[in-house]
Amino acid sequence: MGDKNMTVTEWMLNSGASDHFTGDINDFVEYETLSKPTVVHTANAQTSVVGKGTVVLQIKNKVIHPILYIPDLTTRLFSLGQFHVAGLHSRGSAKEISVHEGDEEFLTFYP
Repeated sequence: MGDKNMTVTEWMLNSGASDHFTGDINDFVEYETLSKPTVVHTANAQTSVVGKGTVVLQIKNKVIHPILYIPDLTTRLFSLGQFHVAGLHSRGSAKEISVHEGDEEFLTFYP
């Protein structure tokens, strides 16, 4: 049986997101407030990025940086494009999309 104190945090893989985003300040292990908030456009609104930092995923202790902080965001998003820019590649099927670093699986996302 797993640790009852451990919380599950869901992240969505988004092929249209320009960057990685979270709306929960508690996700960060390192964080810095931006000197000037940056306006970003979402699918149906406009909001501001107010900070950025580093998030460590409990799965395989993967470090993701930078993650941008938008306080009113309700969903955590990973940018598929940013993973590709960082040199990772993806494979997909109807059952899953996996992101790989060389031959090693980095993360897997399920519908």
